[in-house]
Amino acid sequence: MIDSNEQTIAALATPAGSGALAIIRVSGNRSKEVLTKFFKPLSGKKLQPRVLQLGWLHDGENTLDQAMAVYMPNPNSYTGEDVVELHLHGSPAITQTVLTKIIHLPGIRQAEPGEFTRRAFLSGKMDLVQAEAVAELIGAQNQRSAKQASSILNGELSNRIEELKNQIISLSAYYIANLDFSEEDIPAISNEQAIQTVSEVQQQIETIINNSKYQTILREGFRVALVGLPNAGKSTLLNTLLGYNRALVTDIAGTTRDIISESITINDMQFVLTDTAGLHVSQDTVEQLGIERTKQEISKSDIVLLLIEPGKQAETQKYLEDNNLLTPLKQSKVLVVFTKSDITTEPISTFFSGFTAITISSQDSQLVKKLTDVLTGLTEDIHIESVQLLTNRQLALFKKASKQLRYIQTLLTDQQSDDIILVELQNLVEIFNSLSGKQTSSEMINEVFSNFCIGK
Repeated sequence: MIDSNEQTIAALATPAGSGALAIIRVSGNRSKEVLTKFFKPLSGKKLQPRVLQLGWLHDGENTLDQAMAVYMPNPNSYTGEDVVELHLHGSPAITQTVLTKIIHLPGIRQAEPGEFTRRAFLSGKMDLVQAEAVAELIGAQNQRSAKQASSILNGELSNRIEELKNQIISLSAYYIANLDFSEEDIPAISNEQAIQTVSEVQQQIETIINNSKYQTILREGFRVALVGLPNAGKSTLLNTLLGYNRALVTDIAGTTRDIISESITINDMQFVLTDTAGLHVSQDTVEQLGIERTKQEISKSDIVLLLIEPGKQAETQKYLEDNNLLTPLKQSKVLVVFTKSDITTEPISTFFSGFTAITISSQDSQLVKKLTDVLTGLTEDIHIESVQLLTNRQLALFKKASKQLRYIQTLLTDQQSDDIILVELQNLVEIFNSLSGKQTSSEMINEVFSNFCIGK
């Protein structure tokens, strides 16, 4: 819980820089003093809790800004403390002046990163999993990851953890009863029933772990590398898909010497498209570095678009074979894209007929649309909706719980004594408590909230 003598904190809760509005948030037992000192509602109206009111910010005789203010008394606030928000015009000069005057008041200081959410956690407004979801939601780069972060903030994952923990607590109760009331006529649980319960919990945890496998894709999108010989049309295709000229395009082969990455949403799926340096033999040191990065990008990508212009199938095949690129290509999902069909087309060679292939022209919007449909089709076996977002902390604890469950199953199979099994069940409950933050160290809490932005 928060110490009632804890200092009141203040910070800018909106991004720094110019904007239409800026919000200064204050939390702690001296929050209302900020309004008393600086804010005067219009027409002499009294300040009403949880009502956003228009007024003026004053510093003595000086008028600082017209603003809106809201006062949220504890415990019905984000942090569980008294909270005040000032909604100002988004001038950096105004916001910095007001914030500086606030934090120079006695007992008020600048908030540390994540301190508002930390106080919400310490006040019991949310558990640690939900607190981590706040940071996830703020950093969400697409609607899907934002939606899942929102569901975690709403308690979906926390409730699941609590259900799993309660199953173990219920199982532990049988062993406690057997040990404490062994002479009483208490219904006992069979070894087979205990193994079944532990196995069911184990399976659910393994599902959570397995569903986190593709969380990087959910957060950042599918990595798609545009690969091919120089002048295959990689940069042109990138610009076409983006809808603007991001990569430099010329008639000179080898214009792109370094990777260029941009994010795009196609058919409600997020992709990170990477235009790479053309694959070819070169003595130029800079080009060699660019080609090496292209090879690295192939290995990191979820999908590879292998672009081939007319007349270059044999040359592309030879380069891939000579440079041992077939294996990394086969480890990725490969879509062979035959480009410049507005100039000419040609039969697909036997070598490339084994790949999923499409013929396009960047000048033909219908063919480009067909390409995007095929591209999103390559992602269908990864069910993004079922991917579970986990922090590194959560994933490590779920893996620890899984290992502990396997150990308990071994003890049960070997028919170890009840007291040994009970100790290990209680150790498992402690892991679940660490997940939710009901049992954790101050060092770990500091680590979690240090990753937050100031003002949240």
